Amino acid sequence: MAAAMVLAGATLAPGTPAQADSSSNHVTVPADGSWVDTGIDVTAGGSLEITAWGRWRDGAYESGPSGSGKAWPDNFFNLSDIGFCGVCARTMTPRWGALEGYVGYDPPAPGSYTSPAVFPRARKVFFVGAIYEASPQESGRLWLNKNADAYSNYTVDNSGSVTAHITASTPWGGGSPEIPQPGGNPVFPPPTGNPQIPLPTVNPGLPNWYCLGGVPGSCNHPG
Repeated sequence: MAAAMVLAGATLAPGTPAQADSSSNHVTVPADGSWVDTGIDVTAGGSLEITAWGRWRDGAYESGPSGSGKAWPDNFFNLSDIGFCGVCARTMTPRWGALEGYVGYDPPAPGSYTSPAVFPRARKVFFVGAIYEASPQESGRLWLNKNADAYSNYTVDNSGSVTAHITASTPWGGGSPEIPQPGGNPVFPPPTGNPQIPLPTVNPGLPNWYCLGGVPGSCNHPG
């Protein structure tokens, strides 16, 4: 497997639009059911582009990375029958034989769909096909595999492979964009505690009275 090529982002001056860091790799995905670690870590909110080509077989059926035109229940996208036995899945599901992807760790192995416990990981498997362009919904390691034998684990009649070219970019060069500070006068928060009640204004020429509690009408002469 070729090593990932990383393009480092440059340091930007304030106010300069940030550029994304990117990494790319070529991997070969065999038809034997094993998930291939692409060596690429994707970032939620970034971009992921995959181009794939090649041919592989599952028994008498041959397809490319876009999958077979035949729907089949022994399929990683068949979530309806999870927990059934290896030969008990019955829901015909499209995209059998296609290139599929997974982001994270511990992708579901062929044969694992017989256990209900696999469901949270099964939901994360996604269709790649021959051309894939999308923004990842979560961050993690990218894996690729052939979509077949999720229930049966019968991979002995599989052959061939596809090759995938992967490019992944992180948003804002892997960090947060510089956000300019607002200009103008600073805004102070409102005071906390009890509000202050101003003392009444003393009119000239009148006795120097004071009001208890600052409430008009409750005034007394100073003693």
